[in-house]
Amino acid sequence: MFRSNDGGGWDDYGAGRVTIDHLEGSTSEKEIVLAVIDAENKETMLLHLITPDDIYRRRQGEEALLLLPLLFPSSLNIQISDKRSAQKRWKF
Repeated sequence: MFRSNDGGGWDDYGAGRVTIDHLEGSTSEKEIVLAVIDAENKETMLLHLITPDDIYRRRQGEEALLLLPLLFPSSLNIQISDKRSAQKRWKF
């Protein structure tokens, strides 16, 4: 997972597993979250509620998910190394 920095580059926040699922404890099936779980310590690196107002964009083919700064102070780039997994995530 990468976050844009003030210098125009990207800061590496580490590797993890991306999951997209219904929000636990929610009474609405429409509340879906994108979570990134740290590969080493299994802690949550990112928990993002997906709404129709969010803008998501593909970069570098289908292997990256870029969250644009409507809801974030800076852009987040989630790079998915497995192309097959990346394609599944785009179908959410």
